[in-house]
Amino acid sequence: MTLRFGLGLAVSTALATLGMLVPLAACSSDDPAAAAPEPVVPDAAPAPDASPPVEVDAAPPKVIPKPTFPEVQSRGGPVIKDPKVVAVVFANDPLASKITDFTSKVATSAYWKGVGLEYGVGPITAMPTITIAVDELAPAAITSGQIEAWLKGKLAGPTPAFGTPDASTLYAIYYPTGTTITMDGAGERGQSCAGYGGYHFEIDAGGTQVGYAVLPRCLDIDELTIAASHEYFEWATDPFPKTKPAFNKLDDDHWAWQAAFIGELGDLCTFLDRENLNPADIGFEVQRQWSNKLSLAGKYPCAPTKSTPYLQAIPTAEDLAIVPSTSLFGKSIKTKAIRVPPGGERTIDVLVYSDQAAGQSVPMRVMSYQQFYGGKGGAKSGFTFTLEESYGKTGSTVPVTISAPKDSASDIMMMLAYTSQTTVNYWPVLVVNDTDANAAAGNPSVLPAFTPPGAARKRLPFTTLGMASARPRLP
Repeated sequence: MTLRFGLGLAVSTALATLGMLVPLAACSSDDPAAAAPEPVVPDAAPAPDASPPVEVDAAPPKVIPKPTFPEVQSRGGPVIKDPKVVAVVFANDPLASKITDFTSKVATSAYWKGVGLEYGVGPITAMPTITIAVDELAPAAITSGQIEAWLKGKLAGPTPAFGTPDASTLYAIYYPTGTTITMDGAGERGQSCAGYGGYHFEIDAGGTQVGYAVLPRCLDIDELTIAASHEYFEWATDPFPKTKPAFNKLDDDHWAWQAAFIGELGDLCTFLDRENLNPADIGFEVQRQWSNKLSLAGKYPCAPTKSTPYLQAIPTAEDLAIVPSTSLFGKSIKTKAIRVPPGGERTIDVLVYSDQAAGQSVPMRVMSYQQFYGGKGGAKSGFTFTLEESYGKTGSTVPVTISAPKDSASDIMMMLAYTSQTTVNYWPVLVVNDTDANAAAGNPSVLPAFTPPGAARKRLPFTTLGMASARPRLP
């Protein structure tokens, strides 16, 4: 799923809005404008101690746990080694020629070769663009189910209008301005351009599974090609997410990333830093794509990577929790978490991480899952998060205090590390409260009912998530 501007509506609007919605994390320093307190002066200096000095052992240095980094795993399905893409446009679309040009150029680009190599994805073959006749105008409104029925009709019969169904071909359907798409079963996030900027899924066309992408017209050509690059790549690495899922699952220890960001290779890089590319051999903007090799090496994980430092705020999470089988992928998952006593609080360390030199000052913020989603991340969990300092030096730790409700609950704590005034990296971690008896026994916590967007849509098309809070500005 893809959306540069939003994870909601246009990010230019959302950033300013979020800065007002989310309170600044508490800081240990006082207001610099306040007067400094008067020093306390003792009446007299204490008399010197005549006894010899006693040597006191120095406190042991603080051990900072070495962080582990997320990996997107295959669930066993195929990738497309020889992908073919058919762009489908409607008559009189003013961007039709640019869409054709984009698809042909991205197909042979160094960008596509670079991002696809580690997953076994080969160069794209750009097939001739299909233009829908003028007597079949794009509708003003259409649902995802209606799109599937329409595409199946175009691939049916002895002489299919769109050619013989082929599992290695993506049909990328570009709807023009004026068409609103509603995703069946997706609730308030199901409307195009408000909840997502594109999605891909699959249909059964006469016994052959065929992938398709839907690309609504939300803003300009740049937004459109960013969404298209996202969907092309996610299709190539996870072409059949319903029947034969491939790269769309985070490793168990980093399940919180799955809960927060879904988990396909494009989705994760929709969020991290969000600096897109305009490669010279393409001439259109494209999105970076997740690289397991870069992530596991502790580098900025979106390829092609950047030369600037990869900054993160990584919470220490050494407890275990069990995600019930009803929550994701039909099986229970044991994952890393932070356990907090019911009705109590706990302070943990957050590592201020850089893959380059230590000592850089990094602005940070902490959010609940609900705050991160602009108030649309479900009901409030009752957890509160307080970051004791709003800046930290790379290579050091900053404490964050978590207060838990008395009743059974869980949340995703979102740590934010800013790389500039408007670009930010995220690190989600699961927090859960648990009974004292269970904690004393050393048993993993069992999550109460928890339905993140990724779980709710596991059988829906993989889309670009719409979040008004995806790129909060620095306060």
